[in-house]
Amino acid sequence: MEQNKKKNRGIKIVLLVLVFIIVGLLIYLIVDRINNKPSDTVIKNTTEIKKINEDEEYVYDNPKYGDKTVPYVNIDSDDAKSINNKIEKYVDGKASDTWNELFYYYYINDNIISILFGNKLGDTINSKYRIYNINVKTGKIVSNKELIDIKKTNREEIASSLNETIEKSYGDSIEFAKETTIRYDGEIDLTVYEANKTSVEGLKVENMKLYLNEKKELCIVFDTFTIAGSMTSEYLYNLDTKNVIKLSM
Repeated sequence: MEQNKKKNRGIKIVLLVLVFIIVGLLIYLIVDRINNKPSDTVIKNTTEIKKINEDEEYVYDNPKYGDKTVPYVNIDSDDAKSINNKIEKYVDGKASDTWNELFYYYYINDNIISILFGNKLGDTINSKYRIYNINVKTGKIVSNKELIDIKKTNREEIASSLNETIEKSYGDSIEFAKETTIRYDGEIDLTVYEANKTSVEGLKVENMKLYLNEKKELCIVFDTFTIAGSMTSEYLYNLDTKNVIKLSM
């Protein structure tokens, strides 16, 4: 009799364990199905940036200025609007008798658009370029620091490359640049060679005019003293190839 009771108790324990195992498996399967169930809700990217005019390129001639070649950034964002306002303010502020041949180039690398906007005076290029960099996906202005990070470089390497490029640009006139004295910053007398080196050393990242060209090479617009006198002119330098950039007009 006692043996039957023990036997029945053992069976009950086994059955109870099996019930716990089965219940546990069912709970696991239910939870797993809930966690892995595909969502019926489609999450839309509410920050997607679009063009203002879908029929045009990301940069095209601003129709406001007729036959004048003025860039218009075709991106629907606050930063793009800010760039367009700055360009229009500059153009609208120019006296009619100072109008010459306006021109611009733009380059797209990955999601970054770089715009080079200038004014041609006679056979030379005006010494004031305007540079704009903007991300077409985020609609945000791209900072100099971001460009530097993309190129995996730093301020010191840029300064070194710029000095080397300027020195290379002197060509056969380098000795003349080292002997010709100018009044630097209205305070001290320096040779053209020394003046340019001093300007490069004092150049801050936030004040650089950097952009990426069609080959994703880092380029800079830099105010350079020439051997022709104490005035500066802005030149375009390719920091990757260490060459002066000659634009085809």
